[in-house]
Amino acid sequence: MQKLLTYMEERQDESKYPIGEEDVSIRHYLDLNYFKTTLGLLDRAETLASGNAKQIANIRRERVPILAGLFMRWCNLEGAGKQFDGPALLKQYSADSLAAINHYFPDPDTQTFRKESLANREKSIRIFENRIIAVERPAGFKNRRIVDLPWACFRLDNGRSKIIEDRDAIGGKTVALGKEAPDRTQNGSTRFEIYDWMEKKALCTKEMKTSDVPKDEKYHLLKIGRVTFSNKTLCSRAWFHGASTTEINCDLSRIFPPGSSYDAYVSVKFQGPDYVPGSTKENSLMVERLVFVE
Repeated sequence: MQKLLTYMEERQDESKYPIGEEDVSIRHYLDLNYFKTTLGLLDRAETLASGNAKQIANIRRERVPILAGLFMRWCNLEGAGKQFDGPALLKQYSADSLAAINHYFPDPDTQTFRKESLANREKSIRIFENRIIAVERPAGFKNRRIVDLPWACFRLDNGRSKIIEDRDAIGGKTVALGKEAPDRTQNGSTRFEIYDWMEKKALCTKEMKTSDVPKDEKYHLLKIGRVTFSNKTLCSRAWFHGASTTEINCDLSRIFPPGSSYDAYVSVKFQGPDYVPGSTKENSLMVERLVFVE
């Protein structure tokens, strides 16, 4: 366990930002080797503690945040699906996190915290189930750091966008708008933007006329623009908006440190006769991922 602590501290020193100012999604030192090493050391420690129930329980509690970090970074770890058995690790996370809650909140006077912790655990498991998908690195960005935010990272609390099955999308799913999509007339337009609510301005914007959208009903990685997260607060309050509204959106708060700059891309598909004359498919605008490239 001392080796584990030393290794984690050494890797944390690779980051130029304090942990509290850097979201897990952008902690690039949390790479495949990090999780392979930390989980390997925990497995070794559990083997050495065989027969000591208290020590094993402690080790399994230490595994919980590391597994959570792995699931949160999964989409940015090329080859994660080949290196790790996602479903098996999620099952382990489920068991270990429940045991940790039972350990920390065993008494009647802690039941409020226990109830909240159980609810948060269930929410996390649902999120992680969607994130352990096979994600291929977008072509054209060799040797450049990227932050890949697939559909599983998007917000769906507006009641209009929804996750649907789509075999063309990463992980076989995407976020879609159907009849609620914006003006689809050929003189209409669709706007994608990164917006900072604190500074009340768009950080970068791309607007496309319906007549100019791709007509092959396939996903295209479209560049929105260069974005610099300039807000000096810990929470940048930046959002991605697709479809000219907040109907397809992704909360970017805390992911990108102030002062960092990226080229922002959106992978989008336009389908149906309003976008593609002669199409027999249902009208829909679909966003499968956001990609930020340093």
